[in-house]
Amino acid sequence: MPGPRRSFPYRFFSRRTTNTMNCIRVSCVRKDAIHKATTAIAKSCSVVVIETLNVAGMMKNRHLARALGDASMPEFHRQLTYKMAWAGGEVVNADRWFPSSKMCSECGSIKSELKLSDRPFVCSECGFDEDRDLNAAINLRDVAAGSAVSACRHRSSGRAETLGETTDWAGISSGSA
Repeated sequence: MPGPRRSFPYRFFSRRTTNTMNCIRVSCVRKDAIHKATTAIAKSCSVVVIETLNVAGMMKNRHLARALGDASMPEFHRQLTYKMAWAGGEVVNADRWFPSSKMCSECGSIKSELKLSDRPFVCSECGFDEDRDLNAAINLRDVAAGSAVSACRHRSSGRAETLGETTDWAGISSGSA
């Protein structure tokens, strides 16, 4: 048999407290994930390229707004910047209007029409066919290579090769820059 019916303020505040605790828990999990990811990146990489995206403009898209708001991208960028400075690495900011997804990584031609739903990137000039995200990663790697930053430091890509590990984590070979 259920207990006595509680008054309205008790029910209201107990429900509110539960929801508040859930929000606090999600916030702490997100902060912990960002700290762990940025620390792992700062310890393992000497150069990191970050695209400076128009987040305010993307927040106007109702399909992307919630995911972008949950991602805490400015906080990720801030933490990565100071942790890379502590580790002796370099953060290279790609220009906001750099066409990393639209530019062919083989011939350099820029595709004028490319929807967000177009996942494979097929160049109309040279016929290069690759995943859109991998093509953008190759283009951003080339931005980092052109920034005149040394890509080898202690605990970096050079160390992985001496330990017999692979640096081909994204399908990009380390010797083809």
